Amino acid sequence: SIPFTKTWNTTAGAVFNIDAYTSLANDSNHSNDTTHSTYTVNALPIVKFGYIKACLNDTVQFLDSSSAVATIKSHAWTFGNKLKSSLTNPKTLYTSVGKYDVQLKIKDANGCMDSLTKTVSIDSVSAHFTWSGDRSYGEYFKANDSTLKSYTWDFGDSATGTGNKPFHQYKVDGKYDVTLSVINSLGCGNSLKTSIYVLMVAIQNQTSNNTISFYPNPASDKLYIDASLVRVSARAATITDMTGKVLITQQVHSTQSMIDVSHLAKGMYLLRYDGNVVKFVKE
Repeated sequence: SIPFTKTWNTTAGAVFNIDAYTSLANDSNHSNDTTHSTYTVNALPIVKFGYIKACLNDTVQFLDSSSAVATIKSHAWTFGNKLKSSLTNPKTLYTSVGKYDVQLKIKDANGCMDSLTKTVSIDSVSAHFTWSGDRSYGEYFKANDSTLKSYTWDFGDSATGTGNKPFHQYKVDGKYDVTLSVINSLGCGNSLKTSIYVLMVAIQNQTSNNTISFYPNPASDKLYIDASLVRVSARAATITDMTGKVLITQQVHSTQSMIDVSHLAKGMYLLRYDGNVVKFVKE
């Protein structure tokens, strides 16, 4: 064998002509000691690919942009989520946030191959929000994440809004299904629908006698009746659903009493006591 002192780059492919001959002292005739060979080297294919919307629980579209002199005959994808594909531009679904090594191998008509591995980060976005009411019959809403690209609100009464901290004024009390839809900077989206209960007036102001108050509203476990400024004899307090069905009846013997509402389902109810009918929310 004869070593070459120079490295040949055959990546792009070419036709190589090689002449070899011997050099002997006092030999001026090279016609009998020279050989000629021609070699054709096929160009390697070059793998390139990208992807669209690497989002949790969303279809990720992969796009092949590989190039080759000869026709690309096969694609072999592995997505890092135990799934594979032989399509040119496949799709896959990721159900967990994290980093995934995605590999594409291609082979052209000459049998030449190339491969590329990229790390794909799967992102998620949260559409959670909080709200609080005020005495002007309105609700302040606030998205938990203030760094997102867009916020779209459906307040459940045919009204909509934008921004991460909108204010909305309802015209009547009741239950409203509020939906927040968000999109982050990577194009990942999510939405959340939550039912809220709107009361036009605070519970303390719904009584016909301002010396009697009821609290808190909303209530989670206990509802209190405060009649400390009036003379109270034994009276019955009742709680009904919005159809009037009696759910709780309790005798009240003191100026400050408590009614256990922990077993009630979440929703809106009516409290009747001493000639008063008030609305409250169980949360």
